[in-house]
Amino acid sequence: MKTIKFTNEMIERILEGKKTETRRPIKGQPKYTLGREYRIEGTDIVVYIKDISAHELQDMSYARGDYWSEGIIPRHDRNCEIQQFMDIWNGIYGDTEYSWRNNPFVYVYTFKLVK
Repeated sequence: MKTIKFTNEMIERILEGKKTETRRPIKGQPKYTLGREYRIEGTDIVVYIKDISAHELQDMSYARGDYWSEGIIPRHDRNCEIQQFMDIWNGIYGDTEYSWRNNPFVYVYTFKLVK
């Protein structure tokens, strides 16, 4: 089974049912396939990809709950939640073409926990 990578913190959020989406920079064709299961790298945890869409990174919506779907802890403070996500994103992608500031196009993978 193919794998998908998450940080330990985000794995915890998935297990708590608090992370159901992940955004990944568009680098060609989608890396993950709709309707397939993926094992989270380094674990026995499996997620099922139930939707894929593409957007600019900063098109995330506070009103739709996109930040919460990404596993951000709700603070009921829009700016705080956006900053949390920006910090996580930039911690992964740094000062590259995929940084928050550059607003890259991303695939949005919606998934559910299988086991």
